[in-house]
Order: sequence, then C-alpha cells, then structure tokens
Amino acid sequence: CPVVNEDRWKLIRSFKTPKHFLVTANFMGFDEVKRRVDNPYERIKNRNFTGEIVPSMEGWRSFAANINRLIDMGHQVTVVYPVPLPDIDVKNEVLRQLRNDRKLHKVYGSRKQYDKAMEYTATLDSVLPDRKGLTKVRPMDVFCEKDGRCLLIDEQSGIYNKNGHLSHHAAEVLIDNYILPAGKH
Repeated sequence: CPVVNEDRWKLIRSFKTPKHFLVTANFMGFDEVKRRVDNPYERIKNRNFTGEIVPSMEGWRSFAANINRLIDMGHQVTVVYPVPLPDIDVKNEVLRQLRNDRKLHKVYGSRKQYDKAMEYTATLDSVLPDRKGLTKVRPMDVFCEKDGRCLLIDEQSGIYNKNGHLSHHAAEVLIDNYILPAGKH
C-alpha cells in the first residue's frame, strides 16, 4: 500500500542514527504486480480491489530500489532470499513422525519448488547487485542439496512453520550460518 510505504519512509527519515534492516518478501507476489494507485483508501471504500497488472520486473525493481535507498541513507540491509515452498504440511509430518517413530527423519521438497525459488533468486540477483551495506542471506545454500533437493524437516525439527514461513529452528540455523562469526556462539 503506497500510504503505508510513505508513512514508513517518513519514520525512517526521522532516525538519528543508522539502523540495520532485515528485509524479505513473499516473492510470489511479484508474479502479479499491480500499478500503484494514488488513493487506495477510496478504491477500498468503493470495494474496487482490481488493479492494472504491470510487468513483474516493475515490482522487482521497486523492491531493489527501496533496499538501495536504505543503504544510500547509511543503513545496513540484510535481505533474506527466496525459499522453496513446502509441498507438504510440515507441522503435520513432524507430528506424524514423532508419534509413529519417536524421532525425526529428513524429508525433502519437490524439484519444482526448488526451480521456482531459483528463478526468483536469479531475478533478485539481477536487480540487486552486491554492494557495501548489503548482506544477502540465501536459505537455499543452507537447506538445499546440489541436486535440488531442499530440506523440509531435518533430524531436529521442521524447517517451515506454515507455507513458506521459516521455523524458529530454521532461523537459528541461518543465524549460525550467516550472522554469528564462525566459532563464536
């Protein structure tokens, strides 16, 4: 919503010291990007939820421009890259394994979901080149094998809570791999 974004930028401009932003998105939302409207409240009031679809690259470029804007303002930005969507109900599978086997076994997702997440990753890389002030967290580097199989469940827990939302366990693994200096936990 452009109104929320304008309010957000107003708040960010009021910061007296640089901050560190953790940014991610529902990258599937970039598949159907709608043109910005000047008065979204009026459209909602009139129950007009449609909008003109624009090329998806407009959404990707806008996302990257906002990240670059934050960095240009002196902030640090960490972007969490796309993850493959699970093709099973991870929570139910974890419960089933614990109930039946009393321990967890690795479960992998589909190649189709891996390929889609790789497509999103390539697009994001094309609009967001490496630069000072930008850290890229790539969950697929941690949770996926070279053959395109991505963990949905490891021996400790589920990697996802619901849909494409990473679990607390997955967040800890990413922090251990990207945020904390090696060996200094």
